[in-house]
Amino acid sequence: DEKVLLGMKEGQHQEPLVYNSEVEVVSDAMEIVLGTRLPEKAFYGSRARTLMQLSIDEVKTQCTKWKDTCGLMYARHFLVKEPRLLAKDPALLLRAMEMFSTTLNLSPQECVSFAMRNSSLVAQNITKEHIQGAVSELASIIDQPEAVAAKLLTRCTLLLSLPHGSITARFEALAALLPVTRMRLASACKRRPLLLLGSVQRLATHLVDLASLLGIPLSNAAVVIATTPGVLGSRPSRLAEKWKLMCRLASMHVPWALQVAEWKEPLVGRILTVRREALDRPRYILRHGMQGLPQAQNFKRLLTMSNRYFYRHFVAPYPARTIYGRIKRFPERPPKQAPEDNSSSSSSRAAGYAGSSHHKDDEVDSNANKGSLVSSHPLPSAAIGSGSSGRNKPRAGESTEVAETTNGRAGAAAL
Repeated sequence: DEKVLLGMKEGQHQEPLVYNSEVEVVSDAMEIVLGTRLPEKAFYGSRARTLMQLSIDEVKTQCTKWKDTCGLMYARHFLVKEPRLLAKDPALLLRAMEMFSTTLNLSPQECVSFAMRNSSLVAQNITKEHIQGAVSELASIIDQPEAVAAKLLTRCTLLLSLPHGSITARFEALAALLPVTRMRLASACKRRPLLLLGSVQRLATHLVDLASLLGIPLSNAAVVIATTPGVLGSRPSRLAEKWKLMCRLASMHVPWALQVAEWKEPLVGRILTVRREALDRPRYILRHGMQGLPQAQNFKRLLTMSNRYFYRHFVAPYPARTIYGRIKRFPERPPKQAPEDNSSSSSSRAAGYAGSSHHKDDEVDSNANKGSLVSSHPLPSAAIGSGSSGRNKPRAGESTEVAETTNGRAGAAAL
């Protein structure tokens, strides 16, 4: 994975990490001028080889130049972020920011932020023609204006490190591997530009694993990747674990199981990219017997809705303490209609909350529901509308219905 992120070619091996103690002298000289030392990465690889060629006087001179040109704070940031800049003239940074402004359509402030995040590009001394070529190449692939391509390159700057023509070659390799239309593949590259950096062999392996996981042909697995390239961000083993748990939860409710059986490939890819915490929602629904609610019938909606929406429709109406936060118990607001007798009022409230006629022994205090979303206790429906004091709990020999009627009166009086 690191080779992919670094844009290394297939078959290229990473050099062994050897600590170079000679860089300590350079770090000491830098600390004298700038008051900071070199990071650990400066003692390995090409960075160490570059810094070892500098003498102590040269290091002090370079640090002074960077300090006078950029100021102490920026000089520290750039030289710690990319130690190879210590061997470069600070005027290179000014030219690079001017180049970023003209080729990537960045404002002066955006240029500074972009250079601070991508100081390695400054050290590579990339030319203006190279960046313009990358922008034109990407724009032709995704069939979008160059302004859109430039925006994508600011998000995935590793594409700027590739040689000229490599972006097009990578796209053609992906088109040969994934049997989808070029328009769909271009859309996938637009949403996940890292597709143009990854190893084709690794992508082929991921494709086979995904097809085996879902039990679908390779062509359908290719559609999943092309429509939802985010699945490549997870290991196949994690996807398999998430898919099995999702299917097991869906099998516990017939409407959910029927919906999963009818899911198409694009939707499967969308569901596989949800966070694992989203699977706590159907588990919560099943544990508390809420699968009969109309808003709980759409399994895909349960997995893709926001936490705030789930909290408002499934957690907040019921007094409990869950991972979604502590719920403050308020008396229920009575409906605006003609007054009814106590017996009908209590029965209507009991119908509005599933399972509201619990036995007295089923009531639990709010502290009993502390912990995870999937509590081992039923919801204390008899306490709904009673506030947090618990004064209206049924006494010995008193039925739950009488207690609920008392709760309703207390709630109306509070309002």
